[in-house]
Amino acid sequence: MVSMKNFPNPAPVGHVTVCEVDGKLQTMTIENANFSIFSNTVASYPTIVVNRDLLRPSVTSHDDINAVFLPVREGLVKKILNVWYEHGLLEALNLMADQNDPNIHPTVRYAASSMLKLSDIIIRLRNRFHPRLTESGTNLIAAVSQTRDWSRSPVRCLAWHPHCTKLAVAVRDDSVHIYTAGSKHKPFLKYKNQKNISSLAWRPLSASELAVGCEAGVYVWHIDPNSVVTRLSANCATFLERPNHSPITSVAWSLQGDVLVTASAADTVMYAWDLAMESYSAIRKTHGGGVSFIAWSPEKVFSATTGVVFRVWETNTWTSEQWTLPFGHVKTACWSPCGSVLLFATSHETVIYSLSFTRAVTVFLADAEKASRTAIPVADVTPSETDTTGDSCFISGISDELPNAICFQNNYEEGALLTIAWSTGRIQYFPFINSSAGTKDAMNVTHFSGHLDSTSFHSPTIHSLSTFRNASFASF
Repeated sequence: MVSMKNFPNPAPVGHVTVCEVDGKLQTMTIENANFSIFSNTVASYPTIVVNRDLLRPSVTSHDDINAVFLPVREGLVKKILNVWYEHGLLEALNLMADQNDPNIHPTVRYAASSMLKLSDIIIRLRNRFHPRLTESGTNLIAAVSQTRDWSRSPVRCLAWHPHCTKLAVAVRDDSVHIYTAGSKHKPFLKYKNQKNISSLAWRPLSASELAVGCEAGVYVWHIDPNSVVTRLSANCATFLERPNHSPITSVAWSLQGDVLVTASAADTVMYAWDLAMESYSAIRKTHGGGVSFIAWSPEKVFSATTGVVFRVWETNTWTSEQWTLPFGHVKTACWSPCGSVLLFATSHETVIYSLSFTRAVTVFLADAEKASRTAIPVADVTPSETDTTGDSCFISGISDELPNAICFQNNYEEGALLTIAWSTGRIQYFPFINSSAGTKDAMNVTHFSGHLDSTSFHSPTIHSLSTFRNASFASF
C-alpha cells in the first residue's frame, strides 16, 4: 500500500511546483516560475484568475423583487394556489390550517391540519433513517461537494471537454465561464434561476453541450462554437427538473452522450434523461439516503449516498450491487479507463480503497467471489510524521494557497494534465510529462499521486479523486 512516508519532500519555502517530467517534480522560485522551459504544450492555454472583476453581482433574489411591490388583495382560493405554486404543498396546507384566518372553513382547516400531522410523522420517520435529508440548499451542497470549502471558494467546479481543449469554470457568482485554447472568445453562462452551482459535465461526442447542476435543477446549455455572443440567453438552455429532486449535487453523461444521470443528496431517486427523446426514467433505491455523487464507467454507474451505503449499477438492466461501510459515507470515487477498477475514499478515513470488478483467475471460486466484493486499501494519505511543514504536499501553491478543486484533461497528448483551482482564484495547469514516449497512451505510474486533492493533508476527508488514465497498479 502506498504511504505518505514514501512521498518526496515538499517544495522549499518560496518555491512552487510547476510540473512533473519523467517522474521527477520540478520546482522553481515564485518569481521565476515558468513552465515553458520544460514544455510549450500549454502555451496557448488561457491564463485564468477568478478575481473581483470576474465575479459579477448575483441576480437579485425572488424575495427581494417581491419586496419592491405593494401587496395585492386576492381571494382565498387564488392565494392558496399561488402559495402552492411558489412554495409547495406544505406551505399551502399551513395556510389552510391557519387558526387566525376567519375565511377558512373549519372542515378545510381540520383536513389541512390532519394532513400536516401525517406529513410530519412521515418526515420524522424518514429523517430518523436518513439525517442528511433534513438539510437543504447550500448547506447540503457544501456538505457533499467535491470542492473544498465550496461555500467560500471562488471556483465552485471545473470540467474539461473530453475531446477538445475547452475548460468550463463555475464561479461563486453563479456563472459558468468557457475557455478555449488559442481563442480570445470567452462566453459565459448565467441565468437568474441557475444558483449555487454544484457540478458540471460536458456531453461526450458533442462540442457544444454542457450540463450544469445547481440548486434548482439541471441546465443543459448549447454553446455554439461559431457564435461570437459572449453572454448566452436562456433560449440556449434546456431545464431539467423533477419534484423533490433538488438541489442537484452530481451530473454525469454516459460515454456515448445519449443518457444524462442526475442525483440529489436530498433525494433517494436518480434520474436518467434521454434528451433526444425528451424522456426520463427514475432509478429507485430507498435504502441508504440521498444520492450525493455519481460516476460513469464504460458499462457501470457508481452512486454514493449520504449514508453508509454505496452502489454499482449495471447500465444494461439498471440492477445494482450494494456495499455498506462501517461508518461515514463515500466522499469521492473514480473509475479506471477500462471500468474494471473503482477507487473511492470515505469521509472518515485518509485511506483510498480499491474495488475490482474483474473476477480473479483462481481454482478457488469462493475466494474469487469474496475478493471481488472486498475493498482493498491501496493508499494511505495520512500526513507523514516526518513532514514538519504541515500544510505542504506534492504540489505546492503560492504563499497560503490551498487547492479547492481539481480535474484532469482527458485529451492531453504529452502525458496527463492536472488542473488545480486554488483558494485565491488562481487556476494552474500542472502537466505530467513522459518525454521518452510523448504520446497520449504513455503515462508514468507516479501520476497516481496527482489524483489526490491535497486537502487530504489538512483533514481526514479526501474531497476529490479525478479520473485516472492508464495508471499501473503494480506499485500498490
